[in-house]
Amino acid sequence: FPSHDRGLRINQVFRLPGVYKTQRTIAQIRLEGAKIENERTLASLTCDLVKTYYQFLVLNRKIKLLQYNDSLLTGTVKILKIHHLKGQISTSDLNQILLIQGESSINLQSVTQESAKTLGWFQFLTGSTSTPKISDSIIWTEGLNNLRPTPVNPDLKWLANQSNEAMATSHLSRQSRFPGWSLGLRNMSIQGMAPDGNLYPLSRRFNALQMGLVFPLWGKSLRGVIVTGK
Repeated sequence: FPSHDRGLRINQVFRLPGVYKTQRTIAQIRLEGAKIENERTLASLTCDLVKTYYQFLVLNRKIKLLQYNDSLLTGTVKILKIHHLKGQISTSDLNQILLIQGESSINLQSVTQESAKTLGWFQFLTGSTSTPKISDSIIWTEGLNNLRPTPVNPDLKWLANQSNEAMATSHLSRQSRFPGWSLGLRNMSIQGMAPDGNLYPLSRRFNALQMGLVFPLWGKSLRGVIVTGK
């Protein structure tokens, strides 16, 4: 007669209460760390936004000054050209003022391009197409508070969270070196000719409840030796 053996074994290891308490502590610390990381990201974006805003204001003011300076140079060049035609100034003097005017135009163009780039980055950060206004400075000034290092700075809170997690993980490693309990259930079903030579026409079950201790190996806290007894 053909033999059919089926077995099922369920085993559960129970550690000391300190292990589970430390695991919950680590989970709470990591959850708090995720919240702090979100706060750090928000603070970083706020700082970037505030810096970009004031950078745009400075560049905008610089453009106006360069435009005013360029208009003065343009008027001066017109007058000097007239004097040059009359022979009142030399060609070298005229060329010198033209060179100064050219450098001023190049500076104005460079600052204008930088301002446009800064404006584009500001709009990207705010998710809008609006242009910053000087009248908004009171609103953005509040954001400067996030630039000041304080005891509750997100970076400092994140470092403290990392330290707490490291300490809790070290404590969990020490707790895991202590012995624990093992509880298991073994079930076997035999139908047909068994190894003992007996014929079992119907399925019979052999149940065993196993209990024992778990002794972690030194230096390998996640491995254990289970001593079981029926």
